[in-house]
Amino acid sequence: MSLLKLIWVSLYTAAASINCPNNVFQLITTLTDTLVDNAIGMHTGLTVKRCGEKCLETPTCASFSYLLKDGYECHLFGHHAWYGWNNHTVYNELVTYWLLAELCPSDYKYNTTYNVCYKAYFGSADERDFLDAMARCQQDGGYLYVGNTAEKFQIIQGLDSSSYNNVYIGGTRLGQEWTWMDGSAINNMVWHPGEPSNLNEKCAAIIYGSQNAALDISCTAKRKFICEIPIRK
Repeated sequence: MSLLKLIWVSLYTAAASINCPNNVFQLITTLTDTLVDNAIGMHTGLTVKRCGEKCLETPTCASFSYLLKDGYECHLFGHHAWYGWNNHTVYNELVTYWLLAELCPSDYKYNTTYNVCYKAYFGSADERDFLDAMARCQQDGGYLYVGNTAEKFQIIQGLDSSSYNNVYIGGTRLGQEWTWMDGSAINNMVWHPGEPSNLNEKCAAIIYGSQNAALDISCTAKRKFICEIPIRK
């Protein structure tokens, strides 16, 4: 994989400035200082650029986190590192990058206006609990859909799915905080009136009907789901 377009990114200190391929990786600013669990590899003493190259050299790597102190740790992940529940540790001066796919798969839909690649798993045999749905998305090279802008949320609001209720999307509750997979806060405007309503329901879904809005549901419920794959611009 060639590193075609390089940019200089300043990360906290001049020593941490690197040339990073912005057409290959995306810096996930909402995951700053958050190290998720289940790394597939860890290296020390590398630059951020070399850490990214390690990810590209590892066929199963989908993202990496880099600690800018204490040995300059490089953590590789076999999925797009995501924020939620208690699957992370807080580290100061840590940054996370997601690997971007070159193309949207043919069985996914591609919104050219907003560069969004997504697939609705609405088939009769597609119902899964939250973690199994997430695992299915990861097999595709993505994650449960992140509707973190009004435009992206409107894309899934417009899906033809009036007969389906409580379709999993990529949001979870940690304490009182609701976040998307990328660590960004879930905007209050996406919720159905009266939602979220139950502290014991820690996963987000979209209910299709008159409002096509989000609600909280049990993470063990078997539901249909929507996946997203991050694409290069």
